[in-house]
Amino acid sequence: MRYIKSDKLIYIKGDKKNYLYHKYFGNLCLITDETLNVLNSLDNTEISKLDEKIVEKLLDNYFIHEEDFNEDNYFEAEKIYRTQNLDSGYLVRGIQLILSNDCNFNCAYCFEDTNNCMDRKKLVKKDMPFHIADKAIEKAINNVKSNGNNNLTIEFFGGEPLLNWSTIKQVFDKYEDGKKYDIQLFYTITTNSALLNIEMLDYFEKYGCNLIISFDSPTNKERVHKDGRSVMDVVLPKLEMLSNRNINIAFNSVISQTTLRDYNNRELVNLADKYNIKNIGLILDLDANYYNTSYDTKQVQDLLIDTYCYAREKGINVTGYWEKIYSQIIGNEPLYLLSGYKTCPATGCKLSIEPNGEVYICKCCVQKVGDIEDYDNIYKSDIYKNYSNRIYKNSDSCADCELDKFCSGVCMGSAEKKVGSIFYKENILCSLYKNITKNLILSTPDDLLEVI
Repeated sequence: MRYIKSDKLIYIKGDKKNYLYHKYFGNLCLITDETLNVLNSLDNTEISKLDEKIVEKLLDNYFIHEEDFNEDNYFEAEKIYRTQNLDSGYLVRGIQLILSNDCNFNCAYCFEDTNNCMDRKKLVKKDMPFHIADKAIEKAINNVKSNGNNNLTIEFFGGEPLLNWSTIKQVFDKYEDGKKYDIQLFYTITTNSALLNIEMLDYFEKYGCNLIISFDSPTNKERVHKDGRSVMDVVLPKLEMLSNRNINIAFNSVISQTTLRDYNNRELVNLADKYNIKNIGLILDLDANYYNTSYDTKQVQDLLIDTYCYAREKGINVTGYWEKIYSQIIGNEPLYLLSGYKTCPATGCKLSIEPNGEVYICKCCVQKVGDIEDYDNIYKSDIYKNYSNRIYKNSDSCADCELDKFCSGVCMGSAEKKVGSIFYKENILCSLYKNITKNLILSTPDDLLEVI
Protein backbone atom coordinates (compact mmCIF):
# COMPACT_ATOMS: atom_id res chain seq x y z
CA MET A 1 0.00 0.00 0.00
CA ARG A 2 1.32 3.41 -0.97
CA TYR A 3 0.37 6.60 0.82
CA ILE A 4 0.71 10.21 -0.20
CA LYS A 5 0.94 13.40 1.82
CA SER A 6 -2.26 15.41 1.92
CA ASP A 7 -2.10 18.67 -0.01
CA LYS A 8 -4.37 20.24 2.63
CA LEU A 9 -1.77 20.59 5.38
CA ILE A 10 -1.12 23.90 7.13
CA TYR A 11 2.31 24.26 8.72
CA ILE A 12 3.15 26.90 11.34
CA LYS A 13 6.67 27.44 12.60
CA GLY A 14 6.89 28.43 16.25
CA ASP A 15 9.77 29.08 18.63
CA LYS A 16 11.64 25.76 18.34
CA LYS A 17 8.32 24.00 17.59
CA ASN A 18 6.50 22.84 14.49
CA TYR A 19 2.69 22.95 14.39
CA LEU A 20 0.63 21.11 11.80
CA TYR A 21 -3.08 20.83 11.10
CA HIS A 22 -5.33 19.65 8.30
CA LYS A 23 -7.17 22.35 6.38
CA TYR A 24 -10.39 20.30 6.46
CA PHE A 25 -10.20 18.24 9.64
CA GLY A 26 -8.07 20.29 12.03
CA ASN A 27 -6.22 17.83 14.30
CA LEU A 28 -3.58 20.34 15.40
CA CYS A 29 -0.37 18.55 16.43
CA LEU A 30 3.20 19.25 17.37
CA ILE A 31 5.39 17.59 14.81
CA THR A 32 9.08 16.85 15.25
CA ASP A 33 11.70 17.84 12.69
CA GLU A 34 12.34 14.16 12.00
CA THR A 35 8.67 13.39 11.31
CA LEU A 36 8.33 16.54 9.22
CA ASN A 37 11.22 15.38 7.06
CA VAL A 38 9.61 11.96 6.69
CA LEU A 39 6.31 13.56 5.79
CA ASN A 40 7.89 15.79 3.16
CA SER A 41 9.63 12.83 1.52
CA LEU A 42 6.65 10.49 1.72
CA ASP A 43 5.79 10.67 -1.96
CA ASN A 44 8.94 8.68 -2.76
CA THR A 45 9.05 6.43 0.30
CA GLU A 46 7.60 2.97 0.74
CA ILE A 47 5.31 2.68 3.75
CA SER A 48 7.21 -0.37 4.97
CA LYS A 49 10.29 1.77 5.55
CA LEU A 50 8.55 4.13 7.99
CA ASP A 51 7.98 3.77 11.71
CA GLU A 52 4.56 2.14 12.18
CA LYS A 53 3.51 4.36 15.08
CA ILE A 54 4.30 7.52 13.12
CA VAL A 55 2.39 6.23 10.10
CA GLU A 56 -0.62 5.37 12.26
CA LYS A 57 -0.74 8.86 13.77
CA LEU A 58 -0.32 10.52 10.38
CA LEU A 59 -3.17 8.43 8.98
CA ASP A 60 -5.45 9.09 11.96
CA ASN A 61 -5.02 12.83 11.49
CA TYR A 62 -5.47 12.70 7.69
CA PHE A 63 -1.95 14.08 7.22
CA ILE A 64 -1.36 11.19 4.83
CA HIS A 65 -3.89 9.07 2.99
CA GLU A 66 -4.22 6.31 0.44
CA GLU A 67 -3.59 7.34 -3.13
CA ASP A 68 -7.21 6.88 -4.19
CA PHE A 69 -8.73 8.84 -1.26
CA ASN A 70 -10.22 12.18 -2.36
CA GLU A 71 -10.68 14.62 0.51
CA ASP A 72 -12.87 16.94 -1.52
CA ASN A 73 -15.28 14.11 -2.33
CA TYR A 74 -15.65 13.45 1.39
CA PHE A 75 -17.08 16.93 1.91
CA GLU A 76 -19.05 16.91 -1.33
CA ALA A 77 -20.95 13.81 -0.17
CA GLU A 78 -21.86 15.59 3.07
CA LYS A 79 -22.99 18.66 1.13
CA ILE A 80 -25.25 16.55 -1.08
CA TYR A 81 -26.80 14.87 1.97
CA ARG A 82 -27.40 18.21 3.67
CA THR A 83 -28.96 19.78 0.58
CA GLN A 84 -31.27 16.83 0.01
CA ASN A 85 -32.46 16.71 3.63
CA LEU A 86 -32.77 20.37 4.60
CA ASP A 87 -36.55 20.42 4.18
CA SER A 88 -36.90 17.84 6.98
CA GLY A 89 -35.60 20.40 9.49
CA TYR A 90 -33.09 17.86 10.80
CA LEU A 91 -30.45 20.52 11.45
CA VAL A 92 -32.45 22.59 13.92
CA ARG A 93 -31.68 21.75 17.54
CA GLY A 94 -32.46 25.12 19.10
CA ILE A 95 -34.89 28.01 19.02
CA GLN A 96 -34.43 31.59 20.15
CA LEU A 97 -37.50 33.23 21.64
CA ILE A 98 -37.43 37.04 21.47
CA LEU A 99 -39.36 37.63 24.69
CA SER A 100 -39.16 41.41 24.45
CA ASN A 101 -37.80 44.00 22.07
CA ASP A 102 -37.68 46.54 24.88
CA CYS A 103 -34.89 47.06 27.41
CA ASN A 104 -34.48 48.77 30.77
CA PHE A 105 -30.91 49.82 29.92
CA ASN A 106 -29.70 52.33 27.33
CA CYS A 107 -26.29 51.03 26.26
CA ALA A 108 -24.69 53.18 23.59
CA TYR A 109 -23.46 50.23 21.52
CA CYS A 110 -26.52 47.96 21.73
CA PHE A 111 -26.81 45.95 18.52
CA GLU A 112 -30.55 46.63 18.47
CA ASP A 113 -29.78 50.26 17.68
CA THR A 114 -26.98 49.72 15.16
CA ASN A 115 -26.61 48.31 11.69
CA ASN A 116 -26.37 44.77 13.09
CA CYS A 117 -30.06 44.14 13.62
CA MET A 118 -33.24 44.26 11.56
CA ASP A 119 -35.52 47.14 12.46
CA ARG A 120 -37.68 45.57 15.19
CA LYS A 121 -39.33 48.94 15.80
CA LYS A 122 -41.54 48.21 12.78
CA LEU A 123 -42.98 45.14 14.49
CA VAL A 124 -46.34 45.51 16.17
CA LYS A 125 -45.69 43.42 19.28
CA LYS A 126 -42.92 44.32 21.72
CA ASP A 127 -43.45 41.40 24.14
CA MET A 128 -44.07 37.77 23.24
CA PRO A 129 -47.37 36.38 24.55
CA PHE A 130 -47.26 32.87 25.95
CA HIS A 131 -49.35 31.36 23.15
CA ILE A 132 -46.63 32.31 20.61
CA ALA A 133 -43.86 30.84 22.77
CA ASP A 134 -45.98 27.77 23.41
CA LYS A 135 -46.63 27.14 19.73
CA ALA A 136 -42.97 27.70 18.82
CA ILE A 137 -41.77 25.19 21.41
CA GLU A 138 -44.45 22.64 20.51
CA LYS A 139 -43.53 22.86 16.82
CA ALA A 140 -39.80 22.65 17.58
CA ILE A 141 -40.24 19.60 19.83
CA ASN A 142 -42.27 17.81 17.15
CA ASN A 143 -39.66 18.64 14.53
CA VAL A 144 -36.74 17.45 16.64
CA LYS A 145 -38.47 14.20 17.58
CA SER A 146 -39.58 13.49 14.02
CA ASN A 147 -35.91 13.60 13.03
CA GLY A 148 -34.94 11.03 15.64
CA ASN A 149 -33.33 13.51 18.04
CA ASN A 150 -34.10 13.98 21.72
CA ASN A 151 -32.50 17.31 22.66
CA LEU A 152 -33.73 20.85 22.16
CA THR A 153 -32.24 24.13 23.40
CA ILE A 154 -34.59 27.01 24.19
CA GLU A 155 -32.93 30.42 24.37
CA PHE A 156 -34.72 33.33 26.03
CA PHE A 157 -33.51 36.49 24.32
CA GLY A 158 -34.37 40.13 23.76
CA GLY A 159 -34.08 43.14 24.22
CA GLU A 160 -34.23 42.30 27.86
CA PRO A 161 -36.16 39.01 28.19
CA LEU A 162 -36.83 39.40 31.92
CA LEU A 163 -39.17 42.28 31.11
CA ASN A 164 -41.48 39.45 30.05
CA TRP A 165 -40.95 37.11 32.99
CA SER A 166 -44.57 35.96 32.95
CA THR A 167 -44.12 34.19 29.59
CA ILE A 168 -40.80 32.66 30.64
CA LYS A 169 -42.38 31.37 33.85
CA GLN A 170 -45.27 29.81 31.93
CA VAL A 171 -42.78 28.06 29.63
CA PHE A 172 -40.99 26.53 32.63
CA ASP A 173 -44.27 25.55 34.30
CA LYS A 174 -45.60 23.78 31.21
CA TYR A 175 -42.51 22.18 29.69
CA GLU A 176 -40.26 21.73 32.74
CA ASP A 177 -37.22 19.65 31.74
CA GLY A 178 -39.06 18.16 28.75
CA LYS A 179 -39.19 14.58 30.02
CA LYS A 180 -42.98 14.40 29.95
CA TYR A 181 -42.70 15.23 26.24
CA ASP A 182 -40.04 12.52 25.73
CA ILE A 183 -37.32 15.07 25.11
CA GLN A 184 -34.51 16.75 27.02
CA LEU A 185 -34.87 20.53 27.13
CA PHE A 186 -31.91 22.79 27.75
CA TYR A 187 -32.55 26.41 28.67
CA THR A 188 -30.40 29.51 28.38
CA ILE A 189 -31.17 33.18 28.95
CA THR A 190 -29.21 36.27 27.94
CA THR A 191 -29.95 39.14 30.31
CA ASN A 192 -28.46 42.32 31.74
CA SER A 193 -29.26 40.83 35.19
CA ALA A 194 -30.88 43.98 36.65
CA LEU A 195 -34.32 42.39 37.08
CA LEU A 196 -33.19 39.11 38.62
CA ASN A 197 -35.01 38.10 41.76
CA ILE A 198 -35.28 35.07 44.05
CA GLU A 199 -38.22 33.53 42.18
CA MET A 200 -36.36 33.67 38.87
CA LEU A 201 -33.22 32.13 40.37
CA ASP A 202 -35.28 29.32 41.87
CA TYR A 203 -36.63 28.48 38.42
CA PHE A 204 -33.22 28.73 36.77
CA GLU A 205 -31.70 26.46 39.38
CA LYS A 206 -34.56 23.95 39.21
CA TYR A 207 -34.42 23.56 35.42
CA GLY A 208 -30.70 24.06 34.87
CA CYS A 209 -31.10 27.28 32.90
CA ASN A 210 -27.72 28.71 31.88
CA LEU A 211 -27.49 32.40 32.73
CA ILE A 212 -25.59 34.62 30.28
CA ILE A 213 -25.06 38.09 31.69
CA SER A 214 -24.29 40.90 29.27
CA PHE A 215 -21.39 42.60 31.00
CA ASP A 216 -18.31 44.38 29.72
CA SER A 217 -15.27 45.39 31.71
CA PRO A 218 -15.93 47.15 35.05
CA THR A 219 -14.51 50.38 33.62
CA ASN A 220 -16.96 50.53 30.70
CA LYS A 221 -18.78 53.88 30.56
CA GLU A 222 -21.24 53.05 27.79
CA ARG A 223 -23.38 50.53 29.66
CA VAL A 224 -25.92 52.75 31.38
CA HIS A 225 -29.44 53.13 32.76
CA LYS A 226 -32.05 55.08 30.84
CA ASP A 227 -31.00 58.19 32.76
CA GLY A 228 -27.33 57.74 31.89
CA ARG A 229 -26.10 56.36 35.23
CA SER A 230 -23.66 53.47 35.28
CA VAL A 231 -25.35 50.09 35.69
CA MET A 232 -22.72 48.79 38.11
CA ASP A 233 -24.90 49.80 41.06
CA VAL A 234 -27.40 47.06 40.15
CA VAL A 235 -25.18 44.47 38.45
CA LEU A 236 -22.72 43.88 41.30
CA PRO A 237 -25.46 43.15 43.89
CA LYS A 238 -26.99 40.65 41.45
CA LEU A 239 -23.62 38.91 41.10
CA GLU A 240 -23.47 38.70 44.90
CA MET A 241 -26.95 37.22 44.94
CA LEU A 242 -25.89 34.60 42.41
CA SER A 243 -22.68 33.64 44.17
CA ASN A 244 -24.25 30.92 46.33
CA ARG A 245 -26.54 29.50 43.67
CA ASN A 246 -26.05 26.34 41.64
CA ILE A 247 -26.47 28.11 38.31
CA ASN A 248 -24.06 28.09 35.38
CA ILE A 249 -23.18 31.71 34.70
CA ALA A 250 -21.24 33.31 31.87
CA PHE A 251 -20.36 36.87 30.93
CA ASN A 252 -21.08 38.10 27.41
CA SER A 253 -18.81 41.01 26.65
CA VAL A 254 -18.68 43.19 23.54
CA ILE A 255 -15.48 44.60 22.07
CA SER A 256 -16.42 47.35 19.66
CA GLN A 257 -15.29 50.74 18.50
CA THR A 258 -17.38 52.22 21.32
CA THR A 259 -16.18 50.01 24.17
CA LEU A 260 -12.54 49.55 23.17
CA ARG A 261 -11.19 52.76 24.67
CA ASP A 262 -12.36 51.89 28.20
CA TYR A 263 -11.91 48.13 28.03
CA ASN A 264 -10.07 46.62 31.00
CA ASN A 265 -9.87 42.96 30.07
CA ARG A 266 -7.95 41.76 33.11
CA GLU A 267 -10.39 43.38 35.50
CA LEU A 268 -13.18 41.60 33.64
CA VAL A 269 -11.40 38.28 34.19
CA ASN A 270 -10.69 39.13 37.83
CA LEU A 271 -14.35 39.93 38.43
CA ALA A 272 -15.40 36.66 36.82
CA ASP A 273 -12.90 34.84 39.02
CA LYS A 274 -14.21 36.60 42.14
CA TYR A 275 -17.76 35.42 41.48
CA ASN A 276 -16.73 31.94 40.27
CA ILE A 277 -17.86 32.60 36.69
CA LYS A 278 -16.06 30.08 34.51
CA ASN A 279 -16.99 31.28 31.02
CA ILE A 280 -16.58 34.61 29.24
CA GLY A 281 -17.89 35.20 25.74
CA LEU A 282 -15.97 37.97 23.96
CA ILE A 283 -18.03 39.25 21.05
CA LEU A 284 -16.38 41.28 18.33
CA ASP A 285 -18.52 44.00 16.82
CA LEU A 286 -20.89 42.37 14.32
CA ASP A 287 -21.20 45.46 12.14
CA ALA A 288 -19.33 44.91 8.86
CA ASN A 289 -18.91 48.67 8.49
CA TYR A 290 -16.80 48.68 11.66
CA TYR A 291 -14.01 46.80 9.91
CA ASN A 292 -13.63 49.44 7.23
CA THR A 293 -12.65 52.04 9.79
CA SER A 294 -9.12 52.90 10.87
CA TYR A 295 -9.39 51.32 14.31
CA ASP A 296 -6.33 49.53 15.63
CA THR A 297 -6.71 45.87 14.63
CA LYS A 298 -3.47 45.04 16.45
CA GLN A 299 -4.97 46.43 19.65
CA VAL A 300 -8.05 44.24 19.30
CA GLN A 301 -5.92 41.20 18.47
CA ASP A 302 -3.62 41.72 21.46
CA LEU A 303 -6.61 42.31 23.73
CA LEU A 304 -8.23 39.03 22.73
CA ILE A 305 -5.03 37.00 23.06
CA ASP A 306 -4.15 38.54 26.43
CA THR A 307 -7.66 37.95 27.77
CA TYR A 308 -7.64 34.35 26.56
CA CYS A 309 -4.26 33.51 28.07
CA TYR A 310 -4.82 35.41 31.34
CA ALA A 311 -8.20 33.74 31.83
CA ARG A 312 -6.71 30.32 31.10
CA GLU A 313 -4.28 30.84 33.99
CA LYS A 314 -7.29 31.28 36.28
CA GLY A 315 -9.23 28.33 34.90
CA ILE A 316 -11.73 30.49 33.01
CA ASN A 317 -12.79 29.66 29.47
CA VAL A 318 -12.89 32.53 26.98
CA THR A 319 -14.82 31.95 23.81
CA GLY A 320 -16.33 33.73 20.84
CA TYR A 321 -16.76 33.14 17.12
CA TRP A 322 -13.09 34.12 16.69
CA GLU A 323 -12.06 31.48 19.26
CA LYS A 324 -14.28 28.72 17.87
CA ILE A 325 -12.17 28.73 14.71
CA TYR A 326 -9.16 27.73 16.81
CA SER A 327 -11.27 25.41 18.95
CA GLN A 328 -12.25 23.36 15.90
CA ILE A 329 -8.66 23.22 14.65
CA ILE A 330 -7.40 21.96 17.99
CA GLY A 331 -10.29 19.50 18.38
CA ASN A 332 -12.13 21.06 21.36
CA GLU A 333 -15.21 21.75 19.23
CA PRO A 334 -16.84 19.33 16.75
CA LEU A 335 -16.31 20.06 13.09
CA TYR A 336 -19.38 21.23 11.21
CA LEU A 337 -19.73 17.78 9.67
CA LEU A 338 -20.94 16.76 13.13
CA SER A 339 -22.30 19.97 14.66
CA GLY A 340 -24.00 21.29 11.52
CA TYR A 341 -22.26 24.67 11.63
CA LYS A 342 -18.83 26.24 11.99
CA THR A 343 -19.00 29.18 14.39
CA CYS A 344 -22.51 30.52 13.73
CA PRO A 345 -25.60 28.33 14.28
CA ALA A 346 -27.64 30.69 12.12
CA THR A 347 -26.48 28.64 9.14
CA GLY A 348 -29.52 26.41 9.45
CA CYS A 349 -29.20 25.08 13.00
CA LYS A 350 -31.55 27.39 14.89
CA LEU A 351 -34.58 29.60 14.41
CA SER A 352 -35.39 32.95 15.99
CA ILE A 353 -39.03 33.75 16.74
CA GLU A 354 -40.19 37.33 17.17
CA PRO A 355 -43.02 38.33 19.57
CA ASN A 356 -45.52 38.47 16.70
CA GLY A 357 -44.69 34.93 15.52
CA GLU A 358 -42.47 35.88 12.59
CA VAL A 359 -39.54 33.50 12.18
CA TYR A 360 -35.99 34.45 11.21
CA ILE A 361 -32.80 32.44 11.01
CA CYS A 362 -31.28 34.80 13.59
CA LYS A 363 -32.09 38.09 15.27
CA CYS A 364 -29.42 39.80 13.15
CA CYS A 365 -30.74 38.64 9.78
CA VAL A 366 -33.17 40.58 7.63
CA GLN A 367 -35.11 38.03 5.59
CA LYS A 368 -38.06 36.34 7.22
CA VAL A 369 -37.97 32.57 6.70
CA GLY A 370 -41.59 32.02 7.68
CA ASP A 371 -44.24 32.32 10.34
CA ILE A 372 -44.97 30.23 13.39
CA GLU A 373 -48.45 29.47 12.02
CA ASP A 374 -46.87 27.87 8.95
CA TYR A 375 -43.89 26.30 10.70
CA ASP A 376 -43.65 23.14 8.62
CA ASN A 377 -42.97 25.08 5.43
CA ILE A 378 -40.06 27.06 6.89
CA TYR A 379 -37.54 24.36 6.06
CA LYS A 380 -38.79 24.11 2.50
CA SER A 381 -38.29 27.79 1.78
CA ASP A 382 -35.49 28.93 -0.52
CA ILE A 383 -34.54 31.59 2.02
CA TYR A 384 -33.91 29.02 4.77
CA LYS A 385 -31.93 26.84 2.38
CA ASN A 386 -29.83 29.79 1.23
CA TYR A 387 -28.89 30.67 4.80
CA SER A 388 -28.19 27.01 5.60
CA ASN A 389 -25.91 26.47 2.62
CA ARG A 390 -23.85 29.55 3.54
CA ILE A 391 -21.82 27.08 5.62
CA TYR A 392 -20.12 25.89 2.43
CA LYS A 393 -19.07 29.29 1.18
CA ASN A 394 -18.46 32.62 2.88
CA SER A 395 -17.45 34.18 -0.42
CA ASP A 396 -15.85 32.99 -3.64
CA SER A 397 -12.48 34.34 -2.53
CA CYS A 398 -12.48 32.29 0.70
CA ALA A 399 -12.10 28.89 -0.96
CA ASP A 400 -8.30 28.72 -0.67
CA CYS A 401 -8.06 30.16 2.85
CA GLU A 402 -6.53 27.95 5.55
CA LEU A 403 -9.50 28.78 7.83
CA ASP A 404 -12.27 28.21 5.28
CA LYS A 405 -13.64 25.00 6.84
CA PHE A 406 -13.65 26.51 10.35
CA CYS A 407 -14.71 30.13 9.83
CA SER A 408 -18.17 31.64 9.28
CA GLY A 409 -16.81 34.96 8.05
CA VAL A 410 -18.62 38.20 8.74
CA CYS A 411 -22.09 38.13 10.37
CA MET A 412 -24.68 37.25 7.70
CA GLY A 413 -27.11 39.90 8.92
CA SER A 414 -24.49 42.61 8.78
CA ALA A 415 -23.40 41.48 5.31
CA GLU A 416 -27.01 41.64 4.12
CA LYS A 417 -27.29 45.24 5.23
CA LYS A 418 -23.94 46.28 3.84
CA VAL A 419 -23.90 44.66 0.39
CA GLY A 420 -27.31 42.99 0.07
CA SER A 421 -25.83 39.48 0.11
CA ILE A 422 -24.77 37.01 2.79
CA PHE A 423 -21.82 35.88 0.64
CA TYR A 424 -19.37 38.60 1.54
CA LYS A 425 -15.75 38.80 2.64
CA GLU A 426 -14.47 41.58 4.88
CA ASN A 427 -10.70 41.70 4.38
CA ILE A 428 -9.83 43.43 7.66
CA LEU A 429 -11.86 40.93 9.69
CA CYS A 430 -10.33 38.11 7.67
CA SER A 431 -6.83 39.28 8.53
CA LEU A 432 -7.81 39.65 12.18
CA TYR A 433 -9.17 36.09 12.36
CA LYS A 434 -6.04 34.67 10.73
CA ASN A 435 -3.70 36.50 13.10
CA ILE A 436 -5.71 35.59 16.19
CA THR A 437 -5.86 31.94 15.17
CA LYS A 438 -2.13 31.78 14.53
CA ASN A 439 -1.39 33.39 17.89
CA LEU A 440 -3.75 31.05 19.73
CA ILE A 441 -2.05 28.07 18.07
CA LEU A 442 1.38 29.34 19.10
CA SER A 443 0.14 29.86 22.69
CA THR A 444 -1.31 26.35 23.03
CA PRO A 445 0.18 24.50 26.04
CA ASP A 446 2.23 21.52 24.89
CA ASP A 447 0.27 19.10 27.07
CA LEU A 448 -2.87 19.78 25.05
CA LEU A 449 -1.32 18.59 21.81
CA GLU A 450 -0.35 15.24 20.43
CA VAL A 451 3.29 14.99 19.40
CA ILE A 452 4.11 13.10 16.22
